[in-house]
Amino acid sequence: MACSVLGCVCGKYYFPQRFVMVLLSCLGLIIAFGQRVNLSLIITVMVKPGNKTVSHECEPENITTTTTNTTGSGGAPLFPPMTTLMARWIPKGERATVGGVTFAANSFGIIAGSAFSGLIKIFIGTWESVFYFWGLIGIIWYIFMMLYGYSEPSSHPHILPKEKEFIEANTVKREKKLKPAWGKVLIDPVVWGLIFGQYGHSWLIFFLATNMPKYYKDVLKFDMKRNTMVSSLPYLLQWVASVGSGWAGDWMIKKKGYSVAFIRKSYTTVASVFPSLCLLAMPYCGCQSTFVTILLCLSLFTMGPFYCGLKVNVIDVTINFSGIIMALVNGLGAIAGYVSPYIVGLVAPDNTLYQWKIVMWIIFIGASVTNILYIVMGKATRSKWDMLPEEWDEYKNKLDQEKAEKKAKALEKKAKQQEEKSKKQAGPST
Repeated sequence: MACSVLGCVCGKYYFPQRFVMVLLSCLGLIIAFGQRVNLSLIITVMVKPGNKTVSHECEPENITTTTTNTTGSGGAPLFPPMTTLMARWIPKGERATVGGVTFAANSFGIIAGSAFSGLIKIFIGTWESVFYFWGLIGIIWYIFMMLYGYSEPSSHPHILPKEKEFIEANTVKREKKLKPAWGKVLIDPVVWGLIFGQYGHSWLIFFLATNMPKYYKDVLKFDMKRNTMVSSLPYLLQWVASVGSGWAGDWMIKKKGYSVAFIRKSYTTVASVFPSLCLLAMPYCGCQSTFVTILLCLSLFTMGPFYCGLKVNVIDVTINFSGIIMALVNGLGAIAGYVSPYIVGLVAPDNTLYQWKIVMWIIFIGASVTNILYIVMGKATRSKWDMLPEEWDEYKNKLDQEKAEKKAKALEKKAKQQEEKSKKQAGPST
């Protein structure tokens, strides 16, 4: 009987090792985003504005800039390697489910960061203890990742042969000799479709994170940071929507025959259109903070399917370079985070409802345009630069065969429906 901490065979029980990788990835994102929330909550305690004569107190701008940049630099590499691991470990039929659970763990991290940081500060009484807590669990996670994280199933010592065979039969083997053809990658419309789609998502999510507290405070005269329910509930709903839509996406592909491209684009569209509509409606609610809060919850809830839409779409496009492409897509998409605060400052200097209506229209148009570009340019099949020449010919023939089979089934189904319709029409006359 073989047994390890995270992979144990005891009688008939066995915890699949691909789900161990999912668990480790989720915990990594939860810790990373928990640390970021911790920083935003504790920074006001660390800084004493106006007391510039005390040498050991840092200036507010120095603490914010230095620590935020350090945290951002440390958290930036998370998504690319997780995407690479997902491409090697997760079968195609489980990508939406696993993508929804894993990538949405950042929402759970925001909730955990807010809850644990506040509780530790209350019971222990020092902000230093909060940083020690998050630093310690980050180190513990790193140790577990080094001990039980493996690049691919073939290098895992505890995986059962049955699971290994299942994963290898439903994933594409990585071609180690293949190098990224940057010229082809950078002119590929599919890659730019992913970038535009990610930019639209970042356009919305960064706006919600950086400008909604300002809208609540300056327009509605309501401090949402002091209301734990208002701060945490939208992210909980986002996590629930992401997990649920991931499972539903895989089910619709396997059981109902929907194409992968249709699911990815539909989910990304839902996560673009509905949140931007909710934002657009907020200024028209006037000073009703309750209605605005409901719209805020709906906006993040409907943003949940994005993670099992476009985020997973990267793995559909490339297996060998999924981490690199994710880094490119995430990096260029994050530029949106620098744009929205300037728009708010330029368009709504007086924080009137009329000015914020203009802001929300700009956000709505930006999200809609980027989503349309993604729909037009996006695909859910592997790109030519992701394969060797001989592999591409085989892959193309396979796609043509699948299209022909799908068309034949559609024609057969249509013929049966017409036949049944003819029988029903002929029934009364006989």
